[in-house]
Amino acid sequence: MSINILHLSDIQYGRHHVDQNSKRPSLYRDGDYASQLEKMKADLDILVSEVKPNFIVITGDIAERSQRDEYKLAEDFIVGIASYLKIDRRHVVMVPGNHDVNRKLCQSARLEAEALGRSFTTPYFQKFKCYAEFFKRFYKNVEWPEYVEPYRFVEERLFVNYYFPDDGVVFVGLNSCVDESELEPHYGNITLD
Repeated sequence: MSINILHLSDIQYGRHHVDQNSKRPSLYRDGDYASQLEKMKADLDILVSEVKPNFIVITGDIAERSQRDEYKLAEDFIVGIASYLKIDRRHVVMVPGNHDVNRKLCQSARLEAEALGRSFTTPYFQKFKCYAEFFKRFYKNVEWPEYVEPYRFVEERLFVNYYFPDDGVVFVGLNSCVDESELEPHYGNITLD
């Protein structure tokens, strides 16, 4: 069996997302991103005439500012692509990016610790609250083989291994945003801690 991956990165769903020239996204029409899915389907029609993807890998920046409404738009888009390609949600691999960190929740976690006289330590999971809700909702109704542990994005484990023994594939979703916060500078990193 061949492994074919549709890789998406930086889809950044959010109504304020602009490109480097401060223009609206090219597929933005009166706040409606539905046309983006239709454009993607047209592109996929060309792709699947050559090769059909059996995995979708999304590497970071699913949302623009990590807000619930942004994840709903992103979920509709991702589900639309998966449905169009007839790819089970279990075969959708996701890793957060720095835009999937809610900076206001970072700040509130820092202020709460200060107000309660506690020391503030990273990675403070609260910053991933909206991403974690989206992640849980996305995989909620997946039927899992008994030999595969359901995907979980939880405080105790801020990365996810995606295991496909029948296909001989493992994706390790390392989270480069563990140290990301509302403070400058913004950068990703992977550590051994």
